[in-house]
Amino acid sequence: PRAAPAVVAPAPAARSGAPLALIGGAAALLVAAGAGFLFLGGQPATPPEPVTAGLVPPASVPAAPLPPPVASLTAPAASVPVPVLPAPSPPPQVAPTLAAPTLAAPVLQQAPPPPIAPPLTAQPGPVPLPASPSPADFARWASLAAGLLPPCSLVARGTTEASFILQGVLPRGGQASLRAALAAGGIPPQAGRLELQEFDGPYCPALEALRPVLAEAGLAPRVAVQGPAPLRAGQLLRFEVSMPDWPAHLYVAYFMKSGEVAHLVPSATHPAGATVRLGEPRAGFPGWEVSEPFGTDLLVAVASEGPLFTDARPLVESQEAYLAALRTALLASREAGRRVMIRPVVIETTDR
Repeated sequence: PRAAPAVVAPAPAARSGAPLALIGGAAALLVAAGAGFLFLGGQPATPPEPVTAGLVPPASVPAAPLPPPVASLTAPAASVPVPVLPAPSPPPQVAPTLAAPTLAAPVLQQAPPPPIAPPLTAQPGPVPLPASPSPADFARWASLAAGLLPPCSLVARGTTEASFILQGVLPRGGQASLRAALAAGGIPPQAGRLELQEFDGPYCPALEALRPVLAEAGLAPRVAVQGPAPLRAGQLLRFEVSMPDWPAHLYVAYFMKSGEVAHLVPSATHPAGATVRLGEPRAGFPGWEVSEPFGTDLLVAVASEGPLFTDARPLVESQEAYLAALRTALLASREAGRRVMIRPVVIETTDR
């Protein structure tokens, strides 16, 4: 290959002085400075201070006064001794006022005081029976006891030489209330004999209609039911009636809880003081067998001086129909002067 041609550097220019452009510029600046000096009155211009937004310049804020010098608490040796005061106690802390809570304050349960023994005094007990009560005493107690009977009761009273008698029927629970009333009324319990039966059933209207002809306790007619009580399903109802000491017709009305009345025997005249047995099976009569509804029925034996009803009653009828006919018959007997006496007995039946 061929050799490359040699490069020849240009010769440097001569630097004998400042360039004309720089000199001319400097001269122009001097002329402008002199003109400004003459325009401002010959005083050099003060450069403006920088402005900081939102702050007061430092030159306009007055200097804060220095705090006064604090005297030393230690007295010099040559001065009058200063008494040392006790350090002041800190102020009491005031508890903040709290609003009253909405919850109810708890109840403080106190232990019950010990029981105080009652004084040893004689406790009231049953009224004792007088040593020798008179028949007038028994009659008075019987009268008082009759006034203490509960409603819907049909109870007769009587007296003997040794006691008074209450005999009849009353609603369930009435016997206990009567005994309590007798004790509260001051009647000696040994002075009376209670022959009472309780019932459950709609018998109050019938008892009210029969009340005027209720026989005295212990007198005829008297009813005695044969066999154990209560009567169970399938057993027969047997009883006997002791007639009064005058000839009378006998009626037996059997009130049932169903609100019906059955007439067990037809009207027939019996001699004075007779005992009539009823319910025994015989030819053509199997007897009265116990069946439902079970509970407490009411048997009423009626002894009438002469026929009570002008017409024969049906074998079974409603209680309302029977009571209407009975009231009419009792009114007619009273107007005619014929005696009528009744005795109620509760018949209790059960399916077991």
